[in-house]
Amino acid sequence: MRTRDGAHWVLTRAGLYLLGPDLRVRRHWQHDPRDPRSLGDNTVFALAEDRAGILWLGTDNGLDRFDRGEGVFTHFRHDEADPDSMRNSRVYDLLYSSRGELWLGTASGLHRMEGGARPAFRFMPVSNARVATPIGAIPEDLQGRVWVSTTDGISRLEPGSGVFKHYTAKDGLPGGSYFVGSAARGPDGQLHFGGVNGLSSFLPDGIRDNPYPPLVRITDFLVANKPHPLPGPVGSIGQITLSHRESAFSLEFAGLHYAAPASNRYSYRLEGFDEAWVDTDATKRFASYTNLDPGNYVFRVRASNKDGVWSEAPAALTITVTPPWWKTWWFRLLATALLASLGVAAYRLRVRALVQQKGMLERQVGARTAELVLQKDAAERRKREAEQLGEAADRGRRNIALLSDIGRRLTANLDTEAIMTTLYEHVRC
Repeated sequence: MRTRDGAHWVLTRAGLYLLGPDLRVRRHWQHDPRDPRSLGDNTVFALAEDRAGILWLGTDNGLDRFDRGEGVFTHFRHDEADPDSMRNSRVYDLLYSSRGELWLGTASGLHRMEGGARPAFRFMPVSNARVATPIGAIPEDLQGRVWVSTTDGISRLEPGSGVFKHYTAKDGLPGGSYFVGSAARGPDGQLHFGGVNGLSSFLPDGIRDNPYPPLVRITDFLVANKPHPLPGPVGSIGQITLSHRESAFSLEFAGLHYAAPASNRYSYRLEGFDEAWVDTDATKRFASYTNLDPGNYVFRVRASNKDGVWSEAPAALTITVTPPWWKTWWFRLLATALLASLGVAAYRLRVRALVQQKGMLERQVGARTAELVLQKDAAERRKREAEQLGEAADRGRRNIALLSDIGRRLTANLDTEAIMTTLYEHVRC
């Protein structure tokens, strides 16, 4: 590689070499385990020069920043404890882009270096693979887009938005893996990638997306995993009515686009049940629902071609699940009327019972009152009799006392005339 100052650099598995104008070795750097400022690893895969003239080296053990003025290497490696570090220390290729960004192709995907003295390495996905694939090479086209070769094809990345487009053998590539560092941009802007199945060359501006969206159709309707009898093709009838016993059903759909149909994608939603659109791919072109509540639903599905162009109008099917007889409006109305009638009858019975109870209580109170009056009269009569008996007893006692007094007087004086006078006085009294 030749830097802006005209120096020639050679990357080997035995370290870094600087060649002179005569192409003779002027300087050689190797890894020294005793010197932490030496080259990080003897296997050097890539070299890039930034705007400040700093050299960046991709090695088998991380990214090295080489300050040629001081002859010092600074190392950046994967660190499990640091989420801002690169995902893998094996750096296969480097690109210092026209935007002033350093891109790293590692054994665990693409990274972009961000920040200053303590940079962070942001992972940039370039495919929909669950596990990041190793990066082979990272050229830049004339429009500033980043192209990445991997073990599973070639990807185009928009640096500003991070949007990628992944191309495989389904798009016309020879297939297979691409070699580490095997990529170049020609004077005409053509990109070249070397892989196990040969050289892939193309003009980036000539790679255009397919502008035609697929025509999406609902192809089948099943209840309990069995075809449901319909008056016509499911894609043309527009509406289906099911009983409550048929609330578990499936719908199958397809996107009518035959340029890489296996790469078509789908998105569906059952309005009234799904809160958001559900995405799926060509391996799962069906949607299943179970135990839906009675009501009206609308199933909509849309499709996109391999380049992500979505159909303008989704296919739709209205599905009505009728309620059981005990959940129908007329049954609920009758049940409400019956309950109201029972409530009225119960109220009337209660009122009648209260009236009867009141009458009984009144009669009991009257009888008790009459009994109390009789008892009162009897008590008053007994009281009067007792008073009369008391008065008679008092008179008797007074008479006895009087007779005693007369006897004493008589015995005290035996004068007959006096006795007669005394008796006359007391008898007259």
